[in-house]
Amino acid sequence: MIDTRGYGPGQQGKEYAAALEASKPRPGLGCFYAAEVEYARGAIEERTQDTNSMSKHDQNALAQSLEYTATRSLGDTRTGSRAASMASLSLRDMLPSLIDADTGRVKRIPPENLPAGERSSLSAALLSSARTLQAGAQLIVLPEPQVIDTGFAPMTQNLPSGLIAIDAAEFVTVSPDDEIPESALAISEAMIDRDAGTQYGLRVKVGRRQVKSKGWGTVANELMTSIVSGLARAVDRELLTAIAATAPPAFTLPAAAVAGCRFSELRALIGTDGTAATVNATGDLNAAGVPAELTPVTAGSYVADWTRTGVAVNDEISLILHRLDVTGTLEVTAFIDLHALLPDAGKVWAAA
Repeated sequence: MIDTRGYGPGQQGKEYAAALEASKPRPGLGCFYAAEVEYARGAIEERTQDTNSMSKHDQNALAQSLEYTATRSLGDTRTGSRAASMASLSLRDMLPSLIDADTGRVKRIPPENLPAGERSSLSAALLSSARTLQAGAQLIVLPEPQVIDTGFAPMTQNLPSGLIAIDAAEFVTVSPDDEIPESALAISEAMIDRDAGTQYGLRVKVGRRQVKSKGWGTVANELMTSIVSGLARAVDRELLTAIAATAPPAFTLPAAAVAGCRFSELRALIGTDGTAATVNATGDLNAAGVPAELTPVTAGSYVADWTRTGVAVNDEISLILHRLDVTGTLEVTAFIDLHALLPDAGKVWAAA
């Protein structure tokens, strides 16, 4: 599939179009110029080339972009355009190690500067925060498109990606003179259609008072941590919504045995209805007798071999930064596409 990396007519495309329009040179109007957008984007690109760069500078690249946008001209009040810049966060980027690997909770307020040893990647923080990923679901970071030289204008081609589940091939007993019956290929796959993902977005404001009391670096660290924690919940919602749509059968141990599951591979997630939830004498949470964890993003409860499920995510979280007023208040909008992958729905059940 050939992709020119354009943006479609959805909300993300509209936001980017608006930001680009706000960044166009307007002679005599003193608006936010295209060169200023390139500066903000360049700061982000410099950071993505070196995942340790945030430990090498007093302010990380996101902090630089926030501060730069907050200090730009408001734009043209006659046309309604606003000072704007576009940026991105890569899952390879580093952020303070604030999320506890066991609980997925933020354990302390991030200072502006931290040693490299106290930082972890956004993808690592995501893995420790999302309940489905903790249960065993696969996180697939979509590869960057390959650039194709057409001889005219450069284009990009998306590489095929997906999740493949391979089961044991079925051997049967046969007599010497018997023909061996054909068995179904024990391979299931869920390939990714990049045009069919679910788009998630958020919009928040960063006030000047926060910046004055904490500094741009700390505000950027807090913002990144909040975004990755919210992305973890979006990952859970994407996968559990897809599972609910399949209306899985009720879980039983015989059904798990028939599916070839080991009991140690099974985990349960209990939704807001608390269906099948029990706590044993030692304080362990279970659903239908399977070790479980709570999740706020779905109502039902599910048992699965979660390694047969996954969520694909773009490598980058798209950001749009707008300055709203003369005090430097910023509006931060983030977008990302997620793809739930269920190659083997036969190992997912509803806990009842």
